[in-house]
Amino acid sequence: MVAFKTKKILLIFMIRDCLQATRKYEPLIMKNNQLQNLKLLSYDELVKRKKTATGAIIGFGIVVVFAAIAGIYIALSKKQYALVAVTLSIPLTILPIAIVLGNINKELKLRNSTNNNQNL
Repeated sequence: MVAFKTKKILLIFMIRDCLQATRKYEPLIMKNNQLQNLKLLSYDELVKRKKTATGAIIGFGIVVVFAAIAGIYIALSKKQYALVAVTLSIPLTILPIAIVLGNINKELKLRNSTNNNQNL
């Protein structure tokens, strides 16, 4: 009984520490006000984030394609057809990165159009 209470207390402290660590890095985490955060970045930082997001999508996309092919092959060879649906949902994991990249592109386009209007 004592071991159970000790494990429960340790788990509570671990969760608390994780939450505190998350709060520490909150400014780095993209939230609903992501476009406002992007407005605070310089043009060079935006371009750097765009390159990073593009590289992440390409690299992760290649891994996901191979994982999906392997998953479909295993599902069909073992005749467990329910795994095909699970395997086909793997590419959805790229969606958040694609949304971030879209927001970065919007901000870059907005800045380019603003700069072009000021030059006229």
